[in-house]
Amino acid sequence: TVAATGIAVGAGTGAFSSNLTGLDPNKTYYIRAYATNSSGTAYGNEVSFTTTAVTTCNIVNVTSNINTPTTWTAGNVYVIKNDISVFSTLTIEPGVVVKFINDNGKIQFTVGSGGVLVANGTASNHITFTSIADDSKCGDTNGDGNATAPAKGDWSRIVVKSTPGTVFRYCDVYYGGSDYYHGTVFDLTSLDNPVTIDNCVFAHNSPVSSNTSYAIYGSELSLTQSSITNNTLYDNDKPIKISDFYSLDASNTFHNPTNPSQTNKFNGIVIGSHCTFLLTRTMNIVETEVPTAFDVCGVTVTTGGTLNVGNDVVVKVFPGIEFDYDNANMINFGSNCLFTSYKDDVNGGDANGDDVATAPADGDWEGIKNTSSHTWQTANALYDSH
Repeated sequence: TVAATGIAVGAGTGAFSSNLTGLDPNKTYYIRAYATNSSGTAYGNEVSFTTTAVTTCNIVNVTSNINTPTTWTAGNVYVIKNDISVFSTLTIEPGVVVKFINDNGKIQFTVGSGGVLVANGTASNHITFTSIADDSKCGDTNGDGNATAPAKGDWSRIVVKSTPGTVFRYCDVYYGGSDYYHGTVFDLTSLDNPVTIDNCVFAHNSPVSSNTSYAIYGSELSLTQSSITNNTLYDNDKPIKISDFYSLDASNTFHNPTNPSQTNKFNGIVIGSHCTFLLTRTMNIVETEVPTAFDVCGVTVTTGGTLNVGNDVVVKVFPGIEFDYDNANMINFGSNCLFTSYKDDVNGGDANGDDVATAPADGDWEGIKNTSSHTWQTANALYDSH
């Protein structure tokens, strides 16, 4: 017989949750929730779970830049103790864990020009980038027992410049994105060559105190677009920001697969560029799980440009934006696609992350104008000025 243990989770009304720590490995636990008020105590259904053993890994401290071809091998946890840059080829084997110390969230990892990082995990054996306080990966690396727990912004970011060949596949990226570098955890803003980001998980990144934080950031400063496919992003501030260089497919997921209600604070794809957004190439918007939001001064589809908006796509528009196109450089509207205010929570969800603090209204944005016919598109627009 094992004595029951109670854990106080909260008081008052509403939903409560708790993280359980200090549990024994390979042991089955039985739990049920209960609530007590003046009328007595009521109990929820009993549920059970079995813990697994946490593998302890050999610790390898990393304090110097990677200047010669190097391989990081499975069975080790590589601890990043200061800013590190890769100027040669670094190969990371499946199962490797990389942990960053928490130096006030300043630590960053850069794949510099001339550097190549090949992080090819597998579906059953991911590569992990996480906080030094994350004991769920390779155990208690910092040796402090349960004194610390991982948190958003424990380390800063991964910056990718690189020569051709950099791959992040089946990689998990946790607890990065501190305010020290504006909250971006995977930074492609100065990219020289395309990078593959495929089947990775980005979660618990970017502290909510930042208003510019993104899990993946590929801006107009990139010289080429990367492949961002089949990734899962949840519990971040903002999951993805890209420029018109990018056309994302619909393969990325914006919720926790084991808890679909856990999404991102600003659950959408942000498109941002210079204030004047001149679309001179074909751009496809096809994601339907979350809206795509334009955060620029205005959008003009100009010579060589076409904007294809897929079926059932929701486009959120920030204040003051006008979309201009002509008969030669088109916006193609898919079935049931919609351009609406960024405050519109009914269509596309709460994309601005403010719950119900704001409500949409006519005039929130300018509208969609055909400059050849001097007419405004109304069938696919809500809360515009026209």
